[in-house]
Amino acid sequence: KEDPYIVSSYSHLLELTFAIEDGDETACNSVYRQITDIDMDYASYRCDSNFGWMPIGTAANPFRGTYIGASDGKIHTISNLWATTRDMNGV
Repeated sequence: KEDPYIVSSYSHLLELTFAIEDGDETACNSVYRQITDIDMDYASYRCDSNFGWMPIGTAANPFRGTYIGASDGKIHTISNLWATTRDMNGV
């Protein structure tokens, strides 16, 4: 895909996580551009109250695309994201 997919919310990140986990080759290899700051304060807890946010990609289905955290000359952040991994390598 020539134009990047736009990421502007927790929901977009969650969709990306599930698509890559399911082995969607387009999702695994696409370009993503974050266009605003994203606060993951409650979102990480909603994913898993014990382990927090799930990593984007797995050993079987790694993320091989490009994630751009800037637009219009401004760097955007993902804040308050937390995760406690369970025997995951490469996180």
